[in-house]
Amino acid sequence: SLLDRPADPWWDDVRTTGAKETRDDMLRHAIKAAGDELREKLGDETSGWKWGDLHTLDLTNETFGTSGIAPIEWLFNRGPLKLSGGTAIVNATGWDAQEGYEVSWVPSMRMIVDLGDLDRSRWINLTGASGHAFHDNYSDQAGLWAVGKTIPMRSRPESVRKAAKDTLTLTP
Repeated sequence: SLLDRPADPWWDDVRTTGAKETRDDMLRHAIKAAGDELREKLGDETSGWKWGDLHTLDLTNETFGTSGIAPIEWLFNRGPLKLSGGTAIVNATGWDAQEGYEVSWVPSMRMIVDLGDLDRSRWINLTGASGHAFHDNYSDQAGLWAVGKTIPMRSRPESVRKAAKDTLTLTP
């Protein structure tokens, strides 16, 4: 409702002396400041601006990723991933606009379950299926996750066996 009141005192920037700003003054200022910030971060050629160049996610290992030891952090952390999205949509990716554009929260797993045929279900994990930094599956799903893709989630034992690449047998 404040937008409907262009001369409302709330629009005035009381830090300026000798001036009383209106709605239009403040909106012009906000648009100019936003343009200046984006040009500083993304360059002058607006046709090349991409949200994902600002809205990025660094995957930081909670144990070793904040060690302060660069080679350890390089080994355990991944990213940045360029992401789409925002806070109020399906597949939400959130950030604090006062802190910057970097993503600060995400869904760590996405799943679509077909209750009529569980073998048609799909899922994706944010990173991968292994906690071992040298394993191929440590972060193999991150790129797929970043662009909104999923992988099959098999359910029936025969489907799991048919799709398996490796088998781990545990014996007492």
